[in-house]
Amino acid sequence: MRRILDWDTAFFGCRIARLDPEDLAAAESASTEAWLREQRVACAYLLVALDDQAGLDRARGHGFRLIDARVTLEATGAPPAEAVSTAGIRPAAAGDTETLKAIARHGPRDVRFHVDGNFGDERCDEFYDAWIANSCAGWADRVFVADDSDGPKGYVTVHRRADKGEIGLVGVSADARGRGVASRLLGTARQWCAEQGLARVSVVTQ
Repeated sequence: MRRILDWDTAFFGCRIARLDPEDLAAAESASTEAWLREQRVACAYLLVALDDQAGLDRARGHGFRLIDARVTLEATGAPPAEAVSTAGIRPAAAGDTETLKAIARHGPRDVRFHVDGNFGDERCDEFYDAWIANSCAGWADRVFVADDSDGPKGYVTVHRRADKGEIGLVGVSADARGRGVASRLLGTARQWCAEQGLARVSVVTQ
């Protein structure tokens, strides 16, 4: 179902929408194109299954281009206790936000906003600044921080979605990568979800 993404629109200052593959089906494509014009949409996101060749062809025919591949990973149940190390992991505190924003700002550059090429790297970095700041302010149900005695080195955000948990953002500072920080954060997030009675945990990668 076509819809305007209010937060993205407000942040980037242009109309951004999301479409479903059905919106480009023969019976809907004309009304969808009219709606995009009426709404003055500057950017439209469309998720198409990679094995849906007809849907991919329709998308290309309507001017869409491939920006990234999205994979959803899911785990069931709590991780084995011996597989989880929570050393140095704690809930985020009010004073962590600026440091976490700096980590977010220097994250991967192969995500869709950077790859698109129309948003500008500086504004894309600020998008992730805002995402982690808002998560700390209550968007996320829990934010965990990896703190190895000299300040935060990484974070993970977790959300409750009905009967499952959803990991939103994971970030590790450049000087702490390769030391198992992300593994500790993800294990802690899975453990927290299990303690909350959430049977499944998912995370989206690009």
